[in-house]
Amino acid sequence: MGTQNFSDRNCIEVRRHQKLYAGQVAHAYGFTPCVVKVNNRMFFEHEKEVEFLLKYKHENIIVLLGYCNENQGIIVYENVSKGGLSKYLKDPSITWMKRLKISIGVAKGCAFLHTSGVEIQHALEDIGLTTDSILLDGDWNAKICPYNELEYFRMHLTRRQGIIYSLGGILLDMLRGRFGHRWAGDPNVNLDNKMLFSGTKEPISPQSVITFQNIAMRCLHDETEASEVVIQLEKALEFQVSFHNFLQKVTNHQDLNVKIIFCGVLNKKYNTITDCQIVYWHAF
Repeated sequence: MGTQNFSDRNCIEVRRHQKLYAGQVAHAYGFTPCVVKVNNRMFFEHEKEVEFLLKYKHENIIVLLGYCNENQGIIVYENVSKGGLSKYLKDPSITWMKRLKISIGVAKGCAFLHTSGVEIQHALEDIGLTTDSILLDGDWNAKICPYNELEYFRMHLTRRQGIIYSLGGILLDMLRGRFGHRWAGDPNVNLDNKMLFSGTKEPISPQSVITFQNIAMRCLHDETEASEVVIQLEKALEFQVSFHNFLQKVTNHQDLNVKIIFCGVLNKKYNTITDCQIVYWHAF
């Protein structure tokens, strides 16, 4: 598998019960880059993951290239060279635009799983779905990889909550810039004005953040479907793109004086702003 006998030089990420290695798979036409996961946990969890990845195929679910059942088990994935999403949560270089695009990919994968029936719902509850379960390829595309420890989700996640609740937790982690164990088992969590990751340096559309916040809270309160989450996140991305283009236009016209006012309506249930409009005027 081209990991140089699992050399530390090829190790791209170390986790509690596993390591990820950069490798290559040999074939008739040469070599294909891959990521190899070596488990150090109970074998039946390895079997569950292999069964899951053999059965469910989607562009936002990681591709299984091969596996070995010796010892605790080895799994060969497509080339998710950037590793797990959780290690980038606090990274200020991961812009709001990029966070939105990653979140949309995760939501699309969850939407596929959510429509795949009760069987997959229960499988995910056993295996787990958090930002640790999301791997990223070289183009920052999100790939769901259900690896988490059984004990964590047995303690914190009920079957009633399932995929949508887990997706809401991932969205809040992306928003806050940190892994939020407290989302699990706490459907009454509210947002506050310190919710947005403080390391973000780029100008961010308030409409984008508000749309993102509200759909995340609807997930935690079991008030939406995964397909609707995709729609709302795509709206949040559209708001951010429009805002970015607007600011570029302002920057390119130095003689344009602009004043921006944000008007919003408080949602008392979630302690969030439910609607926002940007009002501005200019004078030459």
